[in-house]
Amino acid sequence: MAAVAPATVTTPTSAVTPAKRISAAPSVPAKAGQVVTVKATGLPKSTLVTVRAKIDGSWVVIGKVRTNKKGVATLPPFLAAKAGTYPVEITGPNGYKSFVKVVAS
Repeated sequence: MAAVAPATVTTPTSAVTPAKRISAAPSVPAKAGQVVTVKATGLPKSTLVTVRAKIDGSWVVIGKVRTNKKGVATLPPFLAAKAGTYPVEITGPNGYKSFVKVVAS
């Protein structure tokens, strides 16, 4: 009998406007063990941005995504494997940097 992989559960996409400082970053609620997807608004328009998340104390690139002409992008999904706060950094050209926090419980 073939092994069956566990299902991946994805949290609903949350729309937030990231903050310029990590201390002011908006929080996105999630459940531990689920894949998290965040829709970010207020980003540089029509631009390729890099997205990193701090996981187990290290910054990890989770992907790159292009914003639309309104400065909106759905960030690459990542697994919030355990309960805790996951800072997410969005960087772009000309020193652009902003943050959100995914809080998994």
